[in-house]
Amino acid sequence: MISQGFSLGRLQFKFLAYSNSQLKSHSAWFLCENNPHAKVDPAKIAQFMGNFDKETNILKKFSRKGLCFSTSKYICTLDKNQVHLGLADIKRNGFCFSDGVGYIHPELAQYVARKMNYT
Repeated sequence: MISQGFSLGRLQFKFLAYSNSQLKSHSAWFLCENNPHAKVDPAKIAQFMGNFDKETNILKKFSRKGLCFSTSKYICTLDKNQVHLGLADIKRNGFCFSDGVGYIHPELAQYVARKMNYT
């Protein structure tokens, strides 16, 4: 069972997260919980990733966690007052069409395009 993780020899691995690209390549992130030589604390990694407990949909929760392992490139940092959360999802006929989608200001979109060398 994935919630229990798996053992490899004397080491116990626990599931951490996956990204969408990892799912396509049949891979995911696991952490070794009992490696005496590891300098990584699984609890600190989970804390660094953020708090995903508010998300009640399990697929959305793992999708959000997977963003921490995305191959996205850093472009810029936004202040909290520049980001507006809580936009309503677009739902029709029992389907959600906007999960994870957001809006971007045209000036920011142009800035990102310049940084990515898009014309």
